[in-house]
Amino acid sequence: MKLCHILSYSLDFSPTDYHFFKHLNNFLTNKLFQNEDVVKVAFKEFSNSKTTDFYKFGVM
Repeated sequence: MKLCHILSYSLDFSPTDYHFFKHLNNFLTNKLFQNEDVVKVAFKEFSNSKTTDFYKFGVM
């Protein structure tokens, strides 16, 4: 019998990335940006809206 190891997630995409990007995606849904500066402002708005617990528990 051959044992097959299947990962529950890609090595290129960690659970931490999933946690962060899932919330970022929700934040950005249905938003349109006119230029790169507006994107940067939106990203800062998103990151500043999250508590330290968001980042702390997303890494665990």
